[in-house]
Amino acid sequence: MISTLLLRQYKHESAGGGSKELAITEGPIEEKMGGLHIASVGGVGVGGNGTECVLAADVDTEWHWISRTNSMKLKWISYKNTLLGAIAVATKHLYPISTDYKSLMFLSGIGLGFTWLDLEDDEDGEDGVVDIVEMHQKYFSCDSQMDRTLMEIEKFTKYRFERHAVSEMLGDGQLGIERLLKLERDIVAKLDGNVCTLTTDELGHFALVVGYSLKPKEWAALPSPTMYILKVKRFGVFDGDKAANERAEYIAVDLYCQRLVITMEPPEKSRANSIQHSFCPQMLEQIVSDIIARFDDGNQLKFEDQGIVDLCGRAALQRMAAAMAEAKRKEHISSKLGRLTVLALIRLFDARKAVIEYVGYVEGKISNAFHSVTGSEEEWKFPPKLDISSDLEEITAALQRETEAVRRQEKLFSGYILNFDGRPLPKVLWATYDRAGLKAALDDILREEDRIFEHLRAMKRKLSEYNEAKN
Repeated sequence: MISTLLLRQYKHESAGGGSKELAITEGPIEEKMGGLHIASVGGVGVGGNGTECVLAADVDTEWHWISRTNSMKLKWISYKNTLLGAIAVATKHLYPISTDYKSLMFLSGIGLGFTWLDLEDDEDGEDGVVDIVEMHQKYFSCDSQMDRTLMEIEKFTKYRFERHAVSEMLGDGQLGIERLLKLERDIVAKLDGNVCTLTTDELGHFALVVGYSLKPKEWAALPSPTMYILKVKRFGVFDGDKAANERAEYIAVDLYCQRLVITMEPPEKSRANSIQHSFCPQMLEQIVSDIIARFDDGNQLKFEDQGIVDLCGRAALQRMAAAMAEAKRKEHISSKLGRLTVLALIRLFDARKAVIEYVGYVEGKISNAFHSVTGSEEEWKFPPKLDISSDLEEITAALQRETEAVRRQEKLFSGYILNFDGRPLPKVLWATYDRAGLKAALDDILREEDRIFEHLRAMKRKLSEYNEAKN
């Protein structure tokens, strides 16, 4: 179980600087890696972006890895939420306890949620330099809600997750080094048991640790206490040449240099622990109840961290609409607001698409219950008064109208949202009328949100009555 995931922030040297026990040499990564080939992601790697990395294929070592994960791609076209996408891919080879993206989206509450980061400082950092890793984690991963999201997934899948902040460990002297080495041993043991670990790539997106190797000479000479290097599978587009794709897909990292790690403990492999096999009207009622509690008007969540206020649910949509109302009156707005807007729309569009697919999955179970000659899905055969099919249809229609409202923002949708590939966004070029159009679209989406939650509440009442009668 997750116990204390809201980690304290310590003012100490990070893994990229110095620790209390080990001095990390300054200088370019080429010097540290003894001339190993450094690959730049998509040509990015300039001016403070920190996007350089070492490809696993360029390390002269024999990898011990979960080779079955090679066919399971972390594709941007399939997953825009890298936390949920990584969990879905990490569990695919663990049948029958596999998970899938649409289910994780719905049961975690992310699929019918929305977040907006309200920044007190609306300008970029000094000289316009952007910390890409921090930007992706704060703007895109919504890390302030990560703990609650993981706990919701735990509740329904029986997986267990534990989050580890490496920089926190390194601020704890020799005891911290011992904790780091224990974490490394745990990761290696899990890999030997075919269980992946989540970490982040050089751009701050979630990725999967799928293999390890004892450190070769070039790495062993570095001032790091770890024994292994880790093979990490990262997100990509994966168009074109297969060999080139697979070469660019994997990077080599030292745990000592990572910011964040999430270890995963799967349940016993059995149908009883399978979300697909155990899904039933009782579980759906629980999920819907949690979604309503999390995003209802009276239960808005607010997270504050160093001047950033993270709103979720309807309050977040309202604040974004207010930001667009203000922005449409200005000729020039900050680059930060442009990035924030595009990433918010990417999350919204992806989440709603996943929920549309999930609602279709539930509708299929109800349809099968009424048409099956073998009696399969019998528990989904609702009496007419308690049938939730009409509510599901209305929710689907409302979600489709929300996605259409995003599609109507032609310049943003075609230029940025549709082709997002995880790399740092260029400067968002949009005019005042684009912001006015988005403000109108957000007003439409807010009306659809009201319809969705009206039908969710109706579903909850029907499911509660049905489940009570069944029990």
